[in-house]
Amino acid sequence: MRPESLFPLFASVAQLKGVGPRLLPLVERAAGPLVRDLAFLAPIGVIDREPTVISAARDGAVVTLRVTIKGHQVAVGSAPYKIRAADPTGPITLQWFKGHGEHLARSHPVGTERVVSGKVEVAGGQARMAHPDFMVALERAGDIPRREAVYPTTAGLAARTLGKLAREALGKAPDLAEWQDPAWRARKGWPSWREALALLHSPAGTLDLGMETPHRARLAFDELLAHQLALASRKVAKISELARAIPASDLSARMEAALPFSLTGAQVRTLSEIRNDLVAGQRMSRLVQGDVGSGKTVLAMLAAADVAASGCQTAFMAPTEILARQHFETI
Repeated sequence: MRPESLFPLFASVAQLKGVGPRLLPLVERAAGPLVRDLAFLAPIGVIDREPTVISAARDGAVVTLRVTIKGHQVAVGSAPYKIRAADPTGPITLQWFKGHGEHLARSHPVGTERVVSGKVEVAGGQARMAHPDFMVALERAGDIPRREAVYPTTAGLAARTLGKLAREALGKAPDLAEWQDPAWRARKGWPSWREALALLHSPAGTLDLGMETPHRARLAFDELLAHQLALASRKVAKISELARAIPASDLSARMEAALPFSLTGAQVRTLSEIRNDLVAGQRMSRLVQGDVGSGKTVLAMLAAADVAASGCQTAFMAPTEILARQHFETI
């Protein structure tokens, strides 16, 4: 049974704030249907919103500026709406191509100071910023993150919206008791599971995005360990089910004697292991692995003969019709 503390992680993403009928299929396509999927959605990049001044802003860089609003220029035709702003080192033009004129004029009157963040373009010594990511009053400057994780998204779903939902999903993750061996964890330098998940969503730079980082390695190892434990649990459940005991048979011995070759030592050992499974009275789950020509098919044939001698059936499958016909004719 799943612990109650994990219920929030296995809830639908539709329960997250702002995920309505329009966003739901987009979020499911980008991350998955469960809150857990968003919590484990790894960023693919990081934006560093470097605080600077206008004169020092590099073309193409994402920066954060403190400016004073100098004037508004209403959009005419297809021209953008513009706000002229400046700091003590020079001017910058902020522009929007989708209207917003009345709202911008009301929210950012001339003479007020604002903190603005976005990608700067510098051409001919003139700086401009199209559609700033943030534009807030001084007292809300703390709302602008210095570093912002970038997530893989899908058409129609803004990366920032997906990032906000991923952080909300992270908030649903509980603090859990440690399940890794303390000495092993200390030797690897791994954080706790909850700390690793938090570090996943707060990269300080591109180096924190790599799989070699301690928090990513920790999460990857947890996933592998959980998968192995699940397989082991299923195997225990299977072998606990009773099955008909099938002993080695005279039919199989006669078929082996009719072969134009003798079984190798490895083939004899593997056949013995298969027969031990068949006679144990439990469900068998065994994979025989070997190179082409190593004798896997002849062992399957001899095991199938034991099954037939006990009055049961075997499904003998092959990946192609040609090979299936060859096996039929040979056997």
